[in-house]
Amino acid sequence: MGQFLQTNGDYAIKTREGGIVRLDVGPPSSGGQVVVTSDLIVEGDTLTVEAENLNVKDNIIQLNFGETGAGVSLRYSGLQIDRGTLEPASFFFDDNTRVIVTDKEVTGSLQYLIDNTGYSTFGESAVSVLIDNTLNTQFYSNRALIQGFELNQNEPGSPAITVNNTNDSIFLQTNGTGKLRTNYGLQLEQISVDPAYVPNSTIQFAKEPSIGDTGLFYRNTNNDTDELISKNKALLFSMIF
Repeated sequence: MGQFLQTNGDYAIKTREGGIVRLDVGPPSSGGQVVVTSDLIVEGDTLTVEAENLNVKDNIIQLNFGETGAGVSLRYSGLQIDRGTLEPASFFFDDNTRVIVTDKEVTGSLQYLIDNTGYSTFGESAVSVLIDNTLNTQFYSNRALIQGFELNQNEPGSPAITVNNTNDSIFLQTNGTGKLRTNYGLQLEQISVDPAYVPNSTIQFAKEPSIGDTGLFYRNTNNDTDELISKNKALLFSMIF
């Protein structure tokens, strides 16, 4: 039969200094439980839970509770995973730069960067990827910057792929004898200034149609520039000349 203890006031158990208070309800396989019907406050420096399964009903876990400063006084707050003989894995908030870092001790990391930080280059909120402490990729609310390329979903008419550096080219390289294909038309915007000569290359570009009546021009490896002519113009020129 169970026993019941009730007091009229507070109740304290005190051992010798450094002693242990153990609530023994048998091994885990016995199904014994220790039930606390109100709040549980642990005032020690370390709380160790050796249970194999930890179930938490609360949908929000608060870290750095009791902070009295403006921000995280210890700079970092987050989670750390014990990896045995290997370095622990971490997921931290860095209060100095106001970012989320996957490991405060490793230079390569995934970071969420708010505006006015060193890596949010346009003064906007962004998610950035750093490799060996070098900015590699940035994801903004309406576009992504990857290794100098910008993928922009707000380009009028269709998404755009552009380069950030002025006068940089985009090189599409196939593998082996692979071809560059499209399932519809290739649209060339008209330009007013002819492209510069490039050795060992032929450049095609569009301008206002001239005598060839196509508006499709080329500049070849000999630095020659001319317009491709239409079928009707070709027949006419063959009869004249």
